[in-house]
Amino acid sequence: MHILENCTDLQLKSWIKSSPPTYPRSVGGGLCISISETRITAWTFRYRHGGKQKEFTIGRYPDISLSEARKFALSLRNQVNEGTDVALEKKLAKKKQSSVETLNDAVEEHLSNLTNLASSGESVGDFSRFPTWNSVGFDFYAWS
Repeated sequence: MHILENCTDLQLKSWIKSSPPTYPRSVGGGLCISISETRITAWTFRYRHGGKQKEFTIGRYPDISLSEARKFALSLRNQVNEGTDVALEKKLAKKKQSSVETLNDAVEEHLSNLTNLASSGESVGDFSRFPTWNSVGFDFYAWS
């Protein structure tokens, strides 16, 4: 992995402009930056927990500056050193934010979203490619 450990923001911008899409490059302390095929540049924090390589996505550059990303990575490193699996914590926090607890809640939320979408005048989708009950030869009354 190529290391950009002591780079400045100006050097980072220059590297981003001149580099093809790459695997993550280390900026030091577990902080990495990568450029996707679509030229989106993102910060990640790499660490080991329980003997396994883990990765925590911090966010996109330039939305998060080099100095902010370094501070955030240092904070994450301290949590990892205390034994916390930061990626798992993030995943669990996202799960808690979900208002869906039961299948009934999920159906109600989905129907509410469809109703809001339909009332806004936007297209709900093109369902013409899906077969209808009659087109597949399903006769409900034959089962009675």
